[in-house]
Amino acid sequence: MRIGLAERSGRGVDRIYEGSLLYGRQLPDYTGSSATSVKLFIPRGLPDENFVRMLSEEQQRTGVPLSLSSLLILNALKWGRRMSVGDIQQATHLLESKVRAAAERMVEAGLLETSGNGRNRAYIISSHMYQNKINYVRQTGIEKLRYKVSRTLSDAFRSRIFLYSLAFSLEMLT
Repeated sequence: MRIGLAERSGRGVDRIYEGSLLYGRQLPDYTGSSATSVKLFIPRGLPDENFVRMLSEEQQRTGVPLSLSSLLILNALKWGRRMSVGDIQQATHLLESKVRAAAERMVEAGLLETSGNGRNRAYIISSHMYQNKINYVRQTGIEKLRYKVSRTLSDAFRSRIFLYSLAFSLEMLT
């Protein structure tokens, strides 16, 4: 059956992948294709509403649609949690240079966070992208959250001490 999405130049494949990702669906399967024909299987299933909401909010925030590379990387990280460039490349079948460039753009935009350096650098979806913070903790581990909480408490404690000393100094002056 012809549905008019795939063209001789193959541009329709990108459109099908992009549509599947933007609507929170599973990726299409082309494994039945050959050199002379294309067989496409689009799996049925419920959309990932949280993922769709995250993508929609980001595109509304920036006013710019996410690239197919970015969508594929976010989808891989949704399933793979913490991944290196090599892991993402293997999951998405994108060139390493494309993965690295798109991932760094998403880090700068606040979509992704990193841990480690060099070859040990790993990417995760940013905490502010999660509606449910429990999923973020599952992804990053409890230690990072404990560090953030203790640092916040420490900063609050220092601020409180400063305010008390300031109030005491003002009281001494009057």
